[in-house]
Amino acid sequence: MENAATENLSGTPARLRRLNIGPRLTASFLIIVVLMGAVDFIAAWQFKHIEVSAHRFYQVDQKSLAVMRAHVDLTKRTVTVETRKRNEGGEHP
Repeated sequence: MENAATENLSGTPARLRRLNIGPRLTASFLIIVVLMGAVDFIAAWQFKHIEVSAHRFYQVDQKSLAVMRAHVDLTKRTVTVETRKRNEGGEHP
């Protein structure tokens, strides 16, 4: 009689070696499907976190844009006022 170590050179457990190819393929397919479902769940969860972060960046970007617009408007008004003062001062000595 052969030793159990010499019988199992592939490293496959004895319980799995007794199964026919059909049940082995079915079990492998089900494992793959379960793993794919788990990966899909994790990806959807990560997309939700990305969406939340993107929304925060959008809000901050909108505030920054409003501040920049106010700064540009203030600068334009300052330049306009200074130009009018120079024009009025130049016309009436």
